[in-house]
Amino acid sequence: MIRGIDRARGGAVVGVLVVLVLAWHPMPAYAHASLVSSSPSEGERLAIAPTTVSFEFSEEMSAPAYVVVTPPDDEDLLVGEPEVDGNVVRQQVRTGGSEGTWTTAVRAVSQDGHPVTSQITFSVGADGDGPATTAEPARADGPATGRDAGGWSRTRTDVAVGAGLFLLAGLLLVLARRSPR
Repeated sequence: MIRGIDRARGGAVVGVLVVLVLAWHPMPAYAHASLVSSSPSEGERLAIAPTTVSFEFSEEMSAPAYVVVTPPDDEDLLVGEPEVDGNVVRQQVRTGGSEGTWTTAVRAVSQDGHPVTSQITFSVGADGDGPATTAEPARADGPATGRDAGGWSRTRTDVAVGAGLFLLAGLLLVLARRSPR
């Protein structure tokens, strides 16, 4: 009888150690979609207002997507609905927008179901420092958003809880077989 209890305790200790190793062992983080580039890009200055704004993401996106383009005079310049083409969201814009600082924002849902939002500010016209450029896709400045930089992840929690429940079930099975009837 004592030998059976020692085996059960030993199994429980091993089980707890396995759960601890799984819980703290580094696992890959599955990052959500993030903005890779935009056209116009963040901080870009254009000679004339763009006729299209686009956002490129690190993963495919799902329809519907929502895009807002806000020129300095707050005029509604959107033409139609945003187009989702794989990992790119595009919005047509009417010509003739005013000079100054513009803001574009996008909200789309990645294939894994997580919403992604991003905002880009650029300027139109000859005001400001440096030469004006044409709108060409460029990499977004700064780190990509939505990526897991480390730490405790949901995947790690799921694995630890699953392993813990599996080991608990095994321990209960061992104890049930050892108990007197």
